[in-house]
Amino acid sequence: MTRMLGVLLALLIAQPSLARVPRDKHARILEPARTLSPPQGKVAWMHAEGRRLVVSDGQQGVTAFDPSTGKVAWSHSAFGGRLDDVWGHAGRIVMAGTSLEVLEGDKGTSVWKRDTLCATGGTCNERVHHADPSGVLISGQGRMHMQLQLHNMGRGKAVWKSPARIGHPRKLLARGNHIVSLDANAPFALHFIDRRSGTVRGSWNEEKDGAPVSPEDIRLLSDGSVVIVNLDVAPAVAEVTFVDLRGVKEGDWTIPLPSGVSARPDWVEFVDSRIWLSGVEENGDRWIAQGRLGDGKPKLVVRGADIDKPVRTADRIVMHRHDQGDLLLTAWEGGDARHLWSRTMIAPERRATLHRIDDRKVLAVLEDSPRALLIFDTKDGKVLAVGDLEKDAGEVEERE
Repeated sequence: MTRMLGVLLALLIAQPSLARVPRDKHARILEPARTLSPPQGKVAWMHAEGRRLVVSDGQQGVTAFDPSTGKVAWSHSAFGGRLDDVWGHAGRIVMAGTSLEVLEGDKGTSVWKRDTLCATGGTCNERVHHADPSGVLISGQGRMHMQLQLHNMGRGKAVWKSPARIGHPRKLLARGNHIVSLDANAPFALHFIDRRSGTVRGSWNEEKDGAPVSPEDIRLLSDGSVVIVNLDVAPAVAEVTFVDLRGVKEGDWTIPLPSGVSARPDWVEFVDSRIWLSGVEENGDRWIAQGRLGDGKPKLVVRGADIDKPVRTADRIVMHRHDQGDLLLTAWEGGDARHLWSRTMIAPERRATLHRIDDRKVLAVLEDSPRALLIFDTKDGKVLAVGDLEKDAGEVEERE
């Protein structure tokens, strides 16, 4: 992952070519013009906005580059040398560790900071869970965090009149006007919170045989409802429960394995009421399946060797496979499983990995030497040519 981010960094530095989009069905596969070495030595996070490309090693600090020159614009070390999380939104960089600090993205100057009072052993009096343009979500106070507050991005002032009451959160998700917090301790309750007011709309927890059950994973949907996923529940592959934004259980389903496969899924996504699953069999074959909840066994979409784990961008599912010397990229509409497009990268004996950039774009990295890079628009499959045209490593051909 770190190596991929480093290559992506090099790709994005070549900004002058960003608008160059091929008009025919063939496009050159591109190589980066140069690479940059951040002071921290590795890249675990990056954010591009305006005149700055900001990267972090995820441990010590952040560094901003000028994309037009490749020079370091500013660098900032985390207080106490500890960095747990970093976010970039709306011209601000948010760093969380032994303290919370919000930086101005263009110059790196401090906008505001807050001491999270972390003990030597690692326990913090406050914890930063999420940051986006609406503000920063912080839980506290003390060893057990039983309240949550939204602080505005401008000066760090509390947005809600009073904190939302929660349990010590194991996981917190935010999307639109919806926040959900999962307690780390029994009874492992989910708390549904209105982001605008901090009001707790409702809570819910699951019990089996009279004992509380902690969900293996949760997903927050756009309407504020939550999907609870527990995988590998014999004899099924998964148990799925839907709870609405008021904490009312809407239904649950037992999802059996698709016919002809036996591997536990290592990837699960939900788009509306459709579930997408993928796993790897003992012989190395990866399978991808999908189905509507309640319709029985999911149907296999594809199975074979040299298939990478799928990638979701917005409501689209994208996968690639190595097919007899070519690299085939395919996209489906996640909600109805409709095939959208397929493209073949003619690159004999070249392996590739696929990575999500944002809700519209995916990056295909062709491995080995020389490394080559392609960015695809997942809506229509168009190749977005980014980088300096130094060497052809193959071509891209649309497959009808």
